Amino acid sequence: MGEQWVSVREAARQGTLRASDEGAQAIAARWEQFVEYLCLHLSQELGVDVKHVKPRGKSARDRVADTTKGLAADGVLARSLKVPEAVGPIALSADLRTRLVTTSVEISAPKDRKRPKSKVSWLLRQLKDASDELRIDVRFASTRKTTSELLGDCRENPDRLLLAEDPKRDPRAFILARSLPMGKKGGLDRGSFAAEIRKQVTDFYRELVQDLRPPRPKAPKLPEKEKTKQPSKEEPKPTTSEARVRREQSEGMGDLGELGRFGFLQ
Repeated sequence: MGEQWVSVREAARQGTLRASDEGAQAIAARWEQFVEYLCLHLSQELGVDVKHVKPRGKSARDRVADTTKGLAADGVLARSLKVPEAVGPIALSADLRTRLVTTSVEISAPKDRKRPKSKVSWLLRQLKDASDELRIDVRFASTRKTTSELLGDCRENPDRLLLAEDPKRDPRAFILARSLPMGKKGGLDRGSFAAEIRKQVTDFYRELVQDLRPPRPKAPKLPEKEKTKQPSKEEPKPTTSEARVRREQSEGMGDLGELGRFGFLQ
């Protein structure tokens, strides 16, 4: 991250960093380059074109200026990477004050499930092999209130992810996040800031993101067919004229039978 990395990191931690500082601008520019490097690394690993998610209408200079302001104000370096066909972009945040690096991904709640708890259960089924330390933040419809819990605390009690004061409030989206200590060394060796972030992003994708599936609404169904009336197997009753003909034929056959008894037809 450059020669000024240590001094900028310490100034951010102490709250003395200013956007006008030359070091802050230099680190912001290097951060933009580093995110491009991460995209290239994942592209090589996955064999697809991983994109750096950039704000629309912003030039490279504008992006560096915005990163510098965020670094000075909050001590945070942030960006997102988009892997084709993944459930969502991977958000990356390096907090120099807390010395934590957080990777996260957002997944929409399924709309075809009516009950809030069933939406939570749908998510937890996808996380059956995930780490108990994974944090789940939940956003709800028509309110700014959220919930946040560790996965390990929700496996046996999914209701913890719902709003306690309004458990019928529908979850709108889930944010899955993992935070790990920031590397302190320089360069790209193990234990360095760059190496630890690269490993964290790669592991986060491998262990979680690549297996997540977005909600898929069920296909619309046609109404049930009306049951058709089965035709009767009984022979239809003969009409009056048919009955009379059959009776006359029967009587005629009876006469012929009598004639045969007495030898007249031999």
